[in-house]
Amino acid sequence: VFLFLALPPNSLRALADSKWNVVRLQIDATLVYEPFAFDFGPLHVGRTFRFCELMRMKLRDPALTGKRLYFYCTTADERFASNAAVLIGAFLIIWEGKTAKDAYAPFAAVRAKFAPFRDASYWPSDYDITVSDTLDGIYKAVTLGWVDFTSFDLQQYEFFEAVENGDLTVVVPGKFIAFAGPSYNGWTPPPGYYAEHFK
Repeated sequence: VFLFLALPPNSLRALADSKWNVVRLQIDATLVYEPFAFDFGPLHVGRTFRFCELMRMKLRDPALTGKRLYFYCTTADERFASNAAVLIGAFLIIWEGKTAKDAYAPFAAVRAKFAPFRDASYWPSDYDITVSDTLDGIYKAVTLGWVDFTSFDLQQYEFFEAVENGDLTVVVPGKFIAFAGPSYNGWTPPPGYYAEHFK
């Protein structure tokens, strides 16, 4: 059994003392979004991959057979819940073959409260992107073959994701790459760096 909870820290003892055979899992401090401004997520593909691998490891572990796996947030901040819900939904879509609607259904059933995602700016958001919107995007990317975690190169992704290495992210394989730069001020690599990689 796999369950998602948003719990205040003082509730964790009750969960630990539960009569159920449980395994607790939380990522509030390990898979953290790094904001540019007032943005807070969702987490990038590399961290999503790390979460999916963690879930696959836990769910395949023979020592955990028959136990309930509780994935929880330790804050009332709806931004953490939004990121956690996207990670769970991404896992269900990418590895369990669920549609975006099916992946979001458990959250809709309990009317979970999530903060909408926003643009990376310091002024009020012009538009909001919901957890459901994000899962729709992940599902579309999977169906088009833009996301394939069976051959995903995490080391390469994390190298190029770093600003000092170009902040390069493949959006549409073979067609579209997002990146920061170039510049001559040292914040991002100079034009020649990108020219080498774009050949």
